[in-house]
Amino acid sequence: ATVYRWTIRTNPLHSDIFVGVRKMESELIRWCCNLYNGGPRSCGSMTSGGTESILLVCKAYRDYAYHEKGIVYPEMVIPVTAHAGFDKAGQYLRIKVIHIPVDPETMRVNVKKMRSAITSNTIMLVGSAPQFPHGTIDPIQDIANLGVKYRIPVHVDACLGGFLIPFMEDAGFPIPPFDFRLSGVTSISADTH
Repeated sequence: ATVYRWTIRTNPLHSDIFVGVRKMESELIRWCCNLYNGGPRSCGSMTSGGTESILLVCKAYRDYAYHEKGIVYPEMVIPVTAHAGFDKAGQYLRIKVIHIPVDPETMRVNVKKMRSAITSNTIMLVGSAPQFPHGTIDPIQDIANLGVKYRIPVHVDACLGGFLIPFMEDAGFPIPPFDFRLSGVTSISADTH
């Protein structure tokens, strides 16, 4: 009850007043940038969760595509297993969502079909590392290669397990690169659950 009385009239979203919270946020973002091999020029933001992260990245790519490429009818190409937040973002932000099936054996997105779905209106490609329904990691390297070839941003959704998979190799479970070591990967979302 004492702590509640102390904090009932406070809002740590005001970073000009709660400088300690701003410092903690900066340190956590830098730690994440390092964890995902982002380098010294990488940056980020903290959100309330995976869905908000997805909404913000979709808005950023939509706005970028409009201002830099003149795209007025944006489309995103995502695996059918991608987080539902991408469909929500599509509805909120007027982005057409192109769902790509997964391989029935591996449960990973079919990159050939992803490539076939790319148009002049494609503003982003998405891969999951790992994806929610089956826990598999999409072929991020192949998706990143598409992004480089067609000059399309690639978002890696690591909102489920994103703070586990960076340590898998050290634990004896090697996985292919999925992060900023891949030149086509331009953004990553991660969640602590």
